[in-house]
Amino acid sequence: MNVKVYYASGKIATFDTSELCAPEPYKREYISTTNINAFQIAAEAQLRFDLPIDQGLVIETAWYDGNIITGNDINKTEYFYDAETAENVYIAARRPGRFIPLVDPEEFANVVKITCDGELIAWRQGKDLINGIKFAAQALLCFSDATTSSINKQAVALAAYLRNANPESSDEDIAEMLGYSEASLNMVRQLEAANDPYGSDDEDYTDVDRGADLLESEEP
Repeated sequence: MNVKVYYASGKIATFDTSELCAPEPYKREYISTTNINAFQIAAEAQLRFDLPIDQGLVIETAWYDGNIITGNDINKTEYFYDAETAENVYIAARRPGRFIPLVDPEEFANVVKITCDGELIAWRQGKDLINGIKFAAQALLCFSDATTSSINKQAVALAAYLRNANPESSDEDIAEMLGYSEASLNMVRQLEAANDPYGSDDEDYTDVDRGADLLESEEP
């Protein structure tokens, strides 16, 4: 994970998890409840952009312990039974690591842009720092123009196509073909109908008709 923070002053701060000083930073972590040392097999880093600004911008780390603790220990290692190999497969315990502060709360007012792995995730608009993750998610679902079709618009059109191609299938089956539940696909239909310039007030105007109109609207 590569995080870059851009400041109004022109300063750019970079944090790169691939360049940590220690490849196994929790290798020697002592687990007091088990009276053993850690056996780190993996690590995890989360950019906590979801926390309130007054807590600053931090990366939360965690690590996975490969120790196998058996017996009656309260922290004994969990496992699941793998029917294919007829063996118990142990689950590495996820243990908390550290919080790494990237931007102090008092510095947030000077931040103009934040990127993560080259993707813009925040930008300054007046006094506010805009959550680009939420913005991008809504744009992906909802925004369409002459060259771009939103996921919602594509879903309605594809559902209409699949309905025509599979007239004997249930609405639930059609939704499943797209990876949707029937309820979520119906929600998408309602959202698109509310913003559909190609729709009709005619009761006989169905989602199949709407899907065809949506597809025709994208033809050059």
